[in-house]
Amino acid sequence: PATAIKNYPTSFNIALRGLSERILNSGESCQDTLRHPSAGPLVIILLQVLVVSAHFYGDDHNDELKTGDVPTFASDSAAQALVHRILGWDDEEKSRDIIFSLSSNSTASHFMETVLKTANDDFHEKITERAFLGYLPKFCENGVANFVIQALLMTSRNKSQALKLGEEIMPIFGEILHSRKGIIWRLSEVCSKYRILQHELHEKLCENVKKSESKLTIVECVPILMAFHPAEEEGGKITLDANGCRIIMNLLRFSPKLCEPVLDGIMINFPADELIEVAKDPLGSRCIIDGILDGNTKDGAFQKNVKKLLKLLEGNWSRLAVHRVGQHSVKKIFKRLVSMNDKAALVAELAQNKAKLSGNNMGRSVMESCAVQEFLEGESAWKTRVAQMARMETLLSDVISGDGGGGGKKRKRKRKKTGDDADQAGEDQIVSDDKDLDEPAESNADSTKETYTVTDGKANNKSTSVEAVLDILDGANATKKKRKRRRKAKTV
Repeated sequence: PATAIKNYPTSFNIALRGLSERILNSGESCQDTLRHPSAGPLVIILLQVLVVSAHFYGDDHNDELKTGDVPTFASDSAAQALVHRILGWDDEEKSRDIIFSLSSNSTASHFMETVLKTANDDFHEKITERAFLGYLPKFCENGVANFVIQALLMTSRNKSQALKLGEEIMPIFGEILHSRKGIIWRLSEVCSKYRILQHELHEKLCENVKKSESKLTIVECVPILMAFHPAEEEGGKITLDANGCRIIMNLLRFSPKLCEPVLDGIMINFPADELIEVAKDPLGSRCIIDGILDGNTKDGAFQKNVKKLLKLLEGNWSRLAVHRVGQHSVKKIFKRLVSMNDKAALVAELAQNKAKLSGNNMGRSVMESCAVQEFLEGESAWKTRVAQMARMETLLSDVISGDGGGGGKKRKRKRKKTGDDADQAGEDQIVSDDKDLDEPAESNADSTKETYTVTDGKANNKSTSVEAVLDILDGANATKKKRKRRRKAKTV
């Protein structure tokens, strides 16, 4: 979409301005236009196009747009003029009524969500102060307007703003937990992001997740939030509460002490056969299993529970490895296990079922990711391959994240070791050779390339060149070809 916007013809730009001017001059009917099932989405697209076109062609244009970034409209842009006109921004009381009216309409509410997502920080702060703070209960109770509140929480721009919204929602937590659980999901997301109100959210869940005289613990709240129901027939799908699972995923991103009871709630309340079904379910795999595996394994609670999950599902990893969704959990737990002995235990189970795994694409992919073939060849070959994959992943992630572009602060270069020193460096040292054979050795001091050292699968410096990654990939492919030739020779 960004490329298309950058290359559109001049006539399109003229038509775009003409269309926006017509809406601006349409008088009171612009709100009715937004409520129309066909015209409303058209105005939303118009706003989005105005925002993106200003991003590339405005006075402060930017030719680059990172994946996942949402451009925002400037304070003096045509997009903000359109928003001001539709919302009647010049009249504070009137604009407040218009915002609630549009937020309560099933079609026009999408326009309000788009405004919150594309607004600049200053306008977002102003619309929050004017129309939402002090009126959140009214929006939350409405069957449509509550989705606008979810968008408001999701797009909160700073900790102070998020804290104000969270503090206003807390008093009505019990009223909206069951009927408007999506708001609680977004609230937990904000609490995780800005590290606010985490203890308060735990307390509110314990008090309100189940209507009873006694207060529950978080361990008891977890299965209620998940609402796990087994499949009605063999081969069928389980059912889970989508918003409840998302809340649990965000709870697993709270401070480490608050994560422990959530982890216990998963591992204690669900036996192995139910966790297997959760791992096979797209929602359960993403929110629950990944919630455990994506945690910081340097923290004792997550490291302990990753090992516990390995033991709990022992004997069932091959079943997951050949499943369309379950395979992701097998690959991820292999990466997240800290101990090589634990990794070996997982791969040993997979190796015993090599024939089963070789029978479909998912199983073969798992065998490749866990180096099952190398494991069968011997411990040394397997450990070498695992270390090599870890290095490749680190180098690729550095390049993808943009750290390897050569920009930023200069770093001290490590010189390539020679003689006895090179022997002591070991197999884990990776050097990007920046020596030009046609130039004298002194020219290396001005080289723009760098030397990189990787020890135990971790890069010592943050910057990584593309050349270094290609060297690693070439080495991996060469090793793979040698293994294939050896296997072929044995067969002959």
